[in-house]
Amino acid sequence: MGKFLNELKPSFGDEKWFKDAEKREKLKTDGQRELDQNLFKSCYERNSEKALRLLDEGSTNDYHDGDGRSPLHAACYFGLLDVAKEIEKRFPEEINRRVTFEAGHFTPLGYAFHGRSDDIIIWGAQDLIKFFDIQLRRCPTEAAQVKLLRREKKQISPK
Repeated sequence: MGKFLNELKPSFGDEKWFKDAEKREKLKTDGQRELDQNLFKSCYERNSEKALRLLDEGSTNDYHDGDGRSPLHAACYFGLLDVAKEIEKRFPEEINRRVTFEAGHFTPLGYAFHGRSDDIIIWGAQDLIKFFDIQLRRCPTEAAQVKLLRREKKQISPK
């Protein structure tokens, strides 16, 4: 199910995640590795209750399958919003972690789109919504706000 970090290194390149994971891996006990693997399995089994318990017991988002999918990728794909939020809260950098190029190089939120997990997509879009809201509030006039909305709509509209 999983691969050793050195086998995946060519697929992930020199991402910060990989370097940090190597350091963490050296410090882990067999028990910690088992917790991480069980978190991964719980997310793929869609067992939110067990996944949250494992996080409380000290599990991390480090374990991944051969394509680099992590527990957060699985939580997002299967719509486990409570688990996704908890993993992101504990390991915020993981929200940008991508799978291998061979598997599409998707982030966890990309997996939410593939899994059609509406709650996760909406949760993930909150930062983008906040950004647009801040930009609108900076516009001094209603006309400027309308202009900004039209410009943003053109940028995000499918072609």
